[in-house]
Amino acid sequence: MDLSQKQLADHIGCDIKVINRIINGRTSVTAEMAIKLSAAFNTTAEFWLNAQQAVDLYQAMTHVIKFQKIWCPQ
Repeated sequence: MDLSQKQLADHIGCDIKVINRIINGRTSVTAEMAIKLSAAFNTTAEFWLNAQQAVDLYQAMTHVIKFQKIWCPQ
């Protein structure tokens, strides 16, 4: 699928900056955005929220591991 950020933003009715921030990991997918993305890509809102949750868990895990090495050196 060849779709620009601008085309997606126009299609779902949001600012291109929002799409850019999501793609670049500077903001999370909200429930409202998940609904819009699910309509645009014929998926479910749960798909997008689960993807966001996976990213959040990964980031939290790497953060904890990083500081665990500082707090509990072996």
